[in-house]
Amino acid sequence: MTRRTKIVCTLGPASADSTTVRGLAEAGMDVARLNFSHGTHDEHRRTIELVREASASTGRSVAILQDLQGPKIRVGPMPSRGIPLEPGQRVVLSGRPGSRPDASVIRIDYPTLARDVSEGSVILLDDGRMELRILEVQGEEILTEVVVGGTLRSRKGVNLPNIRTSTPALTDKDLADLELGLKHEVDFVALSFVRDESDVVDLVTRVRQAGHRTGIIAKIEKPEAVDRIDAIIEQSDGI
Repeated sequence: MTRRTKIVCTLGPASADSTTVRGLAEAGMDVARLNFSHGTHDEHRRTIELVREASASTGRSVAILQDLQGPKIRVGPMPSRGIPLEPGQRVVLSGRPGSRPDASVIRIDYPTLARDVSEGSVILLDDGRMELRILEVQGEEILTEVVVGGTLRSRKGVNLPNIRTSTPALTDKDLADLELGLKHEVDFVALSFVRDESDVVDLVTRVRQAGHRTGIIAKIEKPEAVDRIDAIIEQSDGI
C-alpha cells in the first residue's frame, strides 16, 4: 500500500456477512477492527474468516486489528429509569459488592476504587457525560459532588482521568481474548487504557513468548499516557 493513511473499519453485527465485508474491502478498508468489548469468540472467529475471504477475493491486503477491552469500570445496577444527578448534589460511590443503589449511593464494579482515588480528583460517568468531584474518601466509600449532571443508568462506563488504577492493563478476559487472537494470527493487537510503557512491554512480552510477531498498538486514552508518550511510542508499533 503506497497510501500511508489507513482506513480502519470497526466490524459488528451489521457488517457480519460476506457481501458487506467484501464491499468494505473494495471501498478502501485497509484494517478491520474487531472490538472485543462486545461479541463472543465464535462471532469474532467468523468475522476473521469473512475478512480473510474478502481480502483473498478482492486481491486487497486487509489487516485484522484485535482491540482488547482492558480494565473497563462500570456503574452497577440502577433502577430501570436511572437516577437523576443534579449539579451540587452529593452522592456516595461504593465499590462494596451488594451496595444498594439509590439517589445518594452508587455502586461501582471496582472494589478497590476508594484506595486508588484522592480528594479533589475527578470521576467521569457515562463516557464523560457526567462529572463528579471527590470531596472525601471514607473507608470504602467516596463522597463526591456532582459538577455536571444527567440521568445515570446501569452499566454506564466510569473513567478516572489522572488516577492510576491498581488493576493490571490486561484483565483475565483480555488474556483469554488475546489467546484467541494469536491463535487466528491477527495482524495487530490494540491495548486499551495504557498508562505507561510498562503496560505495553507486558503485552509485547506475552505475544513474543507465544511465538508471534503481532504488531502492538497503544491506545492513548489517559492523561498519564500523554506524559509518557515518548517511552510508549518506543515500545509500540503504533498509537
